[in-house]
Amino acid sequence: GNEYPSDVLFNALPLGQNLLCNTKTVAKELLEIGLTACHVNQGYTKCSSLPIGKDALITSDVSIARNAEKMNIKVLQIQAGHISLPGYDYGFIGGCASFAPRQNIDTVFFCGDVSQHPDYNRISVFFQANGLSLVNLSNFGLCDVGTIFMI
Repeated sequence: GNEYPSDVLFNALPLGQNLLCNTKTVAKELLEIGLTACHVNQGYTKCSSLPIGKDALITSDVSIARNAEKMNIKVLQIQAGHISLPGYDYGFIGGCASFAPRQNIDTVFFCGDVSQHPDYNRISVFFQANGLSLVNLSNFGLCDVGTIFMI
């Protein structure tokens, strides 16, 4: 469907053997795939999170951060907003970034310029601590495009 909660049926985040999701809104089939479901209040779980491998993530959502930390996931919680999404008040970190391996270096690509985010210094330090480099795909502010698929 076009409106919440019909638009979040597959909006879940697998991390290792766990599945972060709003168990009230996610498709029941996802709860039966053999991962341990961990309920979060955010229906846009994957959109709201930028996973960094299986043991780290960035999010602005308190419920996602709290539950990920319970799973021993390293979390960087950033300010909500500061990411545009046409038609909405703001977008999410998971919708404006993606990563792709490049010669044994993990590179995170941002739709926009991540240095314009007020938490840029913390984001940069978190990425460095996790062995990641950053690439901005434009000089404009961050923009949630849904998902970036690297081919």
